[in-house]
Amino acid sequence: MPFNKQTVYDAIRLGALQQYADTLSKDPSRKVGCAVYRDDTNLCVAKATNYLPSYLNVTDDMCKVIKSSLFTHAERACFDQLSNVKTLPKNCPVTVYLTTLPCVTCATIFAIHTLPIEISRIVCIDNCSTTFKTRHNTDKALDIIREKYVVEVYTMQEDDYDIHPNRIIKGLQKQQDSTC
Repeated sequence: MPFNKQTVYDAIRLGALQQYADTLSKDPSRKVGCAVYRDDTNLCVAKATNYLPSYLNVTDDMCKVIKSSLFTHAERACFDQLSNVKTLPKNCPVTVYLTTLPCVTCATIFAIHTLPIEISRIVCIDNCSTTFKTRHNTDKALDIIREKYVVEVYTMQEDDYDIHPNRIIKGLQKQQDSTC
């Protein structure tokens, strides 16, 4: 992936989105964010984190199965917001940003959505901190969305990954240097 002006924009948007998710997500272990930017105006038209319904209180010791069944994924929450946006022109080109790789469920939402938008790119971070099972699911999810969209994955090592855009840019530069 070439390192250019768009890469810097991507890093700034991903850094801001990660900071947003870190601040608002109630899940202490998975702070996921999703944002949708119009390609023509560069304005953010929807932004969300993974969340629990407000009447529930998440705890670290809550059973993972219960927690995962109660949480709304950031991608779904973001698409719910988009469905309420009345000012988007029909087939408006947008870029979707994710602070992590999508799961199979969210990839399917991207593949079958009926919103009046045209996704030009999906940009996400792979922070390399996944188990084999999770990696298998995210690889399957990427296959699903790559059938329909341009997907750009920025691979970040955990020591490179930080909410500050300059750290993300440095991580991306390291990645590019190692692939040249």
